[in-house]
Amino acid sequence: MDETPCFEYEEDDLDIAQRAFVDVLAERAGSWLVDPLDTVVLPSANTSNGQLIVYLDIGDP
Repeated sequence: MDETPCFEYEEDDLDIAQRAFVDVLAERAGSWLVDPLDTVVLPSANTSNGQLIVYLDIGDP
């Protein structure tokens, strides 16, 4: 079974600089004790202010 990467995105949704940032973030997140499905990338085309947004959804059981 394939493992879901942290901060997964569609390549066409981000520009070169955004991809580089998210790739470094995802690499570092690989050592975090989080579920990759709780990491989110919102491309700038999908945000109200036109900015790239990445976040980690942290739940407190």
